[in-house]
Formats: sequence, C-alpha cells, structure tokens
Amino acid sequence: MLSLQIDVNKIDKSRLKAVTRKNGEQALFLDLVTFDRVDEHGNEGFITQSLSKDERASGMKLPILGNWKTLGAGRPQMSQHNTDKGNGYAPAPRQEVRMDDIPF
Repeated sequence: MLSLQIDVNKIDKSRLKAVTRKNGEQALFLDLVTFDRVDEHGNEGFITQSLSKDERASGMKLPILGNWKTLGAGRPQMSQHNTDKGNGYAPAPRQEVRMDDIPF
C-alpha cells in the first residue's frame, strides 16, 4: 500500500486533461509521475506532474507536488547499505520493465 501526500495548491491546472467519456460524462485527469528518492523523513520518493516528450528533452522541470512512501508489509527493510542521506531506508528494488510490456 502506498501513502501519497500532494500539495494541491502547486498543481498546474492548465495541465489537467478534460475528457468526455462515451456516456457523455465529463472527466478531468491529473497525470502524475513518481520518482524514487529516499529522504530523511522516510519518504521513498516524490511526485510531479507529467511532462511531454519535448518538455523532457528540453530539460524542463515542474515543481514537486508531494511525497510517497510504502505502508505496511511492503515497506522496505531498514538497511545500513544503499541508503540516501543515511536515513536507514533502502530504496525498493527496481523491477526490469521491457518496452514491449508497456501498453502505450
């Protein structure tokens, strides 16, 4: 289970995507990206809004909206090795993702 904290005041509302569903219902989507970066408070990463390919290529950065961490049994084990800033938390092991497994 993940716990997310987002400062909604920092959301760039111009990046929200308005969509009309097949049944005519209006929906408003917020695309977010998480990054693995353990901090001194036990957060395992941070959250920003998504960038387009061109924006990423230009080096554009958006504000950090918040942090995330794993709760319960999925929480990383305490470790003295591979820690960031010496806080005792090791990042979760990264799983290999093959490009042909991504549905878009």
